[in-house]
Amino acid sequence: MIRSAAHTFEQQFYEATLARLPEEAQAALEALLATEIAEASARDADGGTEGEQAGLAPNAPQATAASTTVTLHHLRMDPGRVGLATMLEEMAKLRRIRELKLPDDVFPGMARKVLAVYRNRASVEEPSRLRAHSKAKRLTYLSALCVMRAQEITDGLVDLLIRIVHKIDVRAEKRVEQEYLNEFKRVANKEGILYRIAEAAVGRPDGKVAEVVFPVASEKLLREVIKEYKAKSPAFRKQVHLIMRASYSHHYRRMVPELLDILDFQSNNELYRPVIRAIQLVKDYVRSPRQYYPDHEIIPIKEVVAAKWREFVVEQDDDGTEKVNRLNYEVCMLQALREKVRVREIWIEGANHYRDYVEYTKGTKSGLVHPPQRTGVQVHAQQCHVLSRIQCGTVPARASLPRPPGRALSPLAESPLASSQPGTCSESHAATCPCSFQEIAGQTAFGHTSAPASARP
Repeated sequence: MIRSAAHTFEQQFYEATLARLPEEAQAALEALLATEIAEASARDADGGTEGEQAGLAPNAPQATAASTTVTLHHLRMDPGRVGLATMLEEMAKLRRIRELKLPDDVFPGMARKVLAVYRNRASVEEPSRLRAHSKAKRLTYLSALCVMRAQEITDGLVDLLIRIVHKIDVRAEKRVEQEYLNEFKRVANKEGILYRIAEAAVGRPDGKVAEVVFPVASEKLLREVIKEYKAKSPAFRKQVHLIMRASYSHHYRRMVPELLDILDFQSNNELYRPVIRAIQLVKDYVRSPRQYYPDHEIIPIKEVVAAKWREFVVEQDDDGTEKVNRLNYEVCMLQALREKVRVREIWIEGANHYRDYVEYTKGTKSGLVHPPQRTGVQVHAQQCHVLSRIQCGTVPARASLPRPPGRALSPLAESPLASSQPGTCSESHAATCPCSFQEIAGQTAFGHTSAPASARP
């Protein structure tokens, strides 16, 4: 009886999915499968040599330039090592899936775990086996694969962006540090050297340096002191920035125009809108040959350009006019974007792991705990809700989170958020607030009810 019910459910699910797919999307999915079958036959006929070359083609930027070269086999593959070639390959995959024009509501109300079952079937079955299924079943499998792979690829692109930006920064610092280490050795007892020089200079104020200073501190020793100081001075930061700029402009910048076009960065909080405006500004001028941004543009500097890089981004003319160097600003924008995405202050449309935090608190089942993160740690329900309120702008971003049960109060307990009554919410926010007073699986989640503490379980 259970098997019969499950079979009936799946048949109805296949037919309902097919009914939601427009004719154009159905033809595109069939063409995707037919292309893979044709290439698989060609690989078998040639003994697999051409198949291996076709499988490695997306790793080259030339092969990823046209999304038509991305087949079903490529869509199933995981990303390679962190680098520009992998970024271009993953963007070609996402662009190919979007060309299928699948509707957003192709799987309405379907749980992700259930949809993953059909996605896994499409991932492991041979193309010839997929073609042997009925049309409804075949297109359902392919749709589930493409929908979930689009989310996974979007998450992968964000991960690649985070790691590449970090890689550019770390490599530049290590390279400059190694150059300085090869040039100087740390000088000990610099205070004693200064004392001997001062004593000699005061004793013979009219003498020559070679006759007064060098006998107590040799020229070689003083040169080593100078090199050690330069290694800790602004000259070090300048050298690091020059290497970062060269690495970005000569290699990694190729990914930026397409990346900004294919990923839609969003934020629900006006406090972090400067980074979003910076992304739009870079996107508008990313293909421009200008060295500086026009004077009429409003360029956000705060929270985009770190203080240590400001002197390299904002340049001054002889008359004191400030100009913003475009390439240097792009590097700082990517660094700021990396930090905001990592803490979920900026989310990405169409992603799963990096999706909007407000979605986590929607529905009746989200009031208990936050969905498991990649670290495996569950976040308290009120913490998750406060994060969504931060994005909505109803709570200051620096306010402390409510403490989980059984945890001691922190010094931040005196913040405006902690000093308010627990479980309260503004009237303007209460109407749309996803949290509520509810009990799930024997555990209680406290939302925005005004019930007294004595009445709570």
